[in-house]
Amino acid sequence: MPPDVAAAVGALLSATDAVAGVDTTGLDGAQAAVIAAAAASVVSRLGVVGVRMLPVVEADGLWALGGARSFPRWVAARHRVSVRTAHAQVRLGRALRDHLPATAAAGVAGAITHEQVQVIGTIAPTTDLRREVLADPANECNEAFLVGQAKVWPVDSLRILTRRWAAAADPDADDRGYRDAADREHFTMSRTSDGYHLAGQLTIDNGQYLKAALEAITPVPAVGDERTPPGGAPKPSATSPASSSTAA
Repeated sequence: MPPDVAAAVGALLSATDAVAGVDTTGLDGAQAAVIAAAAASVVSRLGVVGVRMLPVVEADGLWALGGARSFPRWVAARHRVSVRTAHAQVRLGRALRDHLPATAAAGVAGAITHEQVQVIGTIAPTTDLRREVLADPANECNEAFLVGQAKVWPVDSLRILTRRWAAAADPDADDRGYRDAADREHFTMSRTSDGYHLAGQLTIDNGQYLKAALEAITPVPAVGDERTPPGGAPKPSATSPASSSTAA
């Protein structure tokens, strides 16, 4: 590692240790707010720095010598995150490298947040047509447009705007995705000796309809039953606030 880079990493770790060691009992609210805001800014910027490093590590190939089955799994083990998170980070790093240089630069500089970078990176460069619009300097709705919007809109508003941008840039993409999902859709319900066995693949819309229907006929658990249904949060008991408000 070059000496200046090694020195910068060392200074970063030392500064982090110093801030992490601050005794919160000696701070008032205003002082704590300053530290919290600074920490949020640094975490955001370093988050973008981190994902930008991943394509470099992947291209080097040395990660594979340790026996990892894939690069995302190597990232998950090395950075102590879930495999799902590692996959998302790797995809974002590739998108920033290949299609979103201005977004990456704005995130590293702190002009937009890591979460805003994620919004643009996961929605915008998803089809060939959308990538062409992003890279077209003559198009007023190119990447610079999205970065400019990210500087003035909060994350949730930016997500809505970017989805609308994506729909305008490639209006057929969502239809293609729906058709592909519909083509994969199948569902079987087979009678067994003690009930029915369900198997299949549904579109998101049909899956939500079925989930709502099943939840509507699921009885409220008895008091003290803390079991959690697969893939969901604990259901309210008969004495929970949610059940009480419904009964009222």
